[in-house]
Amino acid sequence: MLATLTFEQVRQAARRLHGEVVDTPCLASRTLGGMAGCEVFLKFENHQFTASFKERGALNKMAQLSAHERRRGVLTVSAGNHAQGVAYHAQRMAMPALIVMPRFAPSVKVERTRGFGAEVVLEGDTFDDARAHGLLMARERDLTVVHPYDDLDVAAGQGTIALEMLAQQPSIDTLIVAIGGGGLISMPALLLAGASPVEALATNKLQGTFGSGTAMVAYARAGRVRPVEQWPMATVSALAGAGGALVAHQIPVEVLRWIMPIVLIAVAAFFALKPGLTDAPRPARLHPALFSATLVPAVAAYDGFFGPGAGSFYMLGFVLLGGYGLLQATAHTKMLNFASNLGSLVVFVIGGEIWWAVGLAMAAAQSAGAALGARLAIRVGASLIKPLLVFVSSAMALRLLWQAVFG
Repeated sequence: MLATLTFEQVRQAARRLHGEVVDTPCLASRTLGGMAGCEVFLKFENHQFTASFKERGALNKMAQLSAHERRRGVLTVSAGNHAQGVAYHAQRMAMPALIVMPRFAPSVKVERTRGFGAEVVLEGDTFDDARAHGLLMARERDLTVVHPYDDLDVAAGQGTIALEMLAQQPSIDTLIVAIGGGGLISMPALLLAGASPVEALATNKLQGTFGSGTAMVAYARAGRVRPVEQWPMATVSALAGAGGALVAHQIPVEVLRWIMPIVLIAVAAFFALKPGLTDAPRPARLHPALFSATLVPAVAAYDGFFGPGAGSFYMLGFVLLGGYGLLQATAHTKMLNFASNLGSLVVFVIGGEIWWAVGLAMAAAQSAGAALGARLAIRVGASLIKPLLVFVSSAMALRLLWQAVFG
């Protein structure tokens, strides 16, 4: 988007959407408020008919179309909630809708979109392929494209959430997005800001490199990891991370969003239920050389082209196969995480796909949090690391499942 979104555009969108979408509740959470020591309010956008805020932007765009444009119809390319939002409101407005979805789109999303009367075309093994086909069809049929995010009218519609929150709870002074580990919120935030999927991944790698690097330095200073001794394993991780980044354009991310939650739930269950997980080392089940040649490149490559949960997978390998105690495993995980992030970052830098200003701002915050987390882990050890691993792995799994089902 070359133009700038204004507050007046959001106010106009709110007037346009009034009575057409649900004015979802913004309610106080006693539990979170008690934990945070302040009043905490949650905005329940899952109360929308399509269970997502995305129908706000879709409707705001479609409501401004001319009579001719409405007769011709609309088109969007999406595998998630935006597709359903466009289809649902097109049906309400008696407007033809064509939804292009990549072939790997989950069947539940395809059927829900068809259920709103839209014509669904499955095309492309990657999202970029589906988008190219969709734009071609829009030109051929003279359809109006309703972009998921790169449209001021769509963005204005989404911005009405903030207006509602401030009207419902005037005392709110800070808007916060609740997250688990950080990577999963960075990607959607960048995508909503107008970054392409690869630009979002690249910028996320910049901040991830700073965060994991800061934690690695903290553990090294405390003597929990020796970078000089671990450099061969880190080199493997960096090279595999770079390889993963090279194929980031080709990997069907939606497929991973169905597979990874199962793996992450298994990781959480292991750390929650396995007895005797302490900071004390145990006999290794895999020789370090074999560990470096198998698990390390597999996790690092995954980290290069997708990322969420990579730290949990490293941890599981170090504890289950390497015989490390939890604190030692955490320290070594941060070094490998830093290496795979750095390897993939180099590829993205060469490709010129990073939003530097945004990425560096995110990196500063990530580094501050990583430094604090590392100090706490060194001081408390397994009694802190184990529940955090269970929580973060479970939260990531739930978030990926939510994205896979609802977009």
